[in-house]
Amino acid sequence: MYLVCSGLIIVAVPVSFFRMYKIVFLGFMIVLIVAACQISPTDRQAGDQDTTGSETRAMEPGQAVIPEGHPEEGVDRNSVLMEESSSRQFDGKQGEEQFHIALLGEEALSGTVAFTITNGEGELIYSDEFPAMMLAATYDESINTPEKQEALIRERIEEFFLDERFKAQAIEGDQPPHDSFFVDKTTYDDLRETKMPGFLYLTGKENTKHIAWSPLEGKVVMYFNCC
Repeated sequence: MYLVCSGLIIVAVPVSFFRMYKIVFLGFMIVLIVAACQISPTDRQAGDQDTTGSETRAMEPGQAVIPEGHPEEGVDRNSVLMEESSSRQFDGKQGEEQFHIALLGEEALSGTVAFTITNGEGELIYSDEFPAMMLAATYDESINTPEKQEALIRERIEEFFLDERFKAQAIEGDQPPHDSFFVDKTTYDDLRETKMPGFLYLTGKENTKHIAWSPLEGKVVMYFNCC
């Protein structure tokens, strides 16, 4: 229907149109109100927090990252999977020293190797600890399963104190050669002159430590490290 008033054309809109628009508008407002009510105070609080780049990681029970050669934490020292020992004269004093090695932990592959030397008076004069998996390192490509790796670890611990690992003299002549990276020349020369015994042990694929008691320094020193 059209109405003409003072030269203007007015479109007459049916009343039913306004009723429909009102119903749609009210329905839209109800949806907004319901959605707002479903946002909990906790959700609003979380939304206010800045979590950009933040991450929290839970450590596994007993997990620890410890530098090689230091007493490891998080290790069950009452859980001994295997151990070996040997008595030798080492520090040049009265009595023999007790060499002891143990595989600690719940499983060999995740365990820790603990090597200690105690003198005749029961005093600890040397200790070294490292992950047992270091003893599984080898050039033998057939050692490629957990079972074979564990067998190699156990074998190397069993052979840790073979007679050939103990040297009557740590340094004979100029062998092994002096390397200032490991020991100074004065200590090296003193070990040679005093003819102190030495001990060699493997801690990795190409990592054999040469140690001896130094009368000059009054402690065990590593005088060489090689393949």
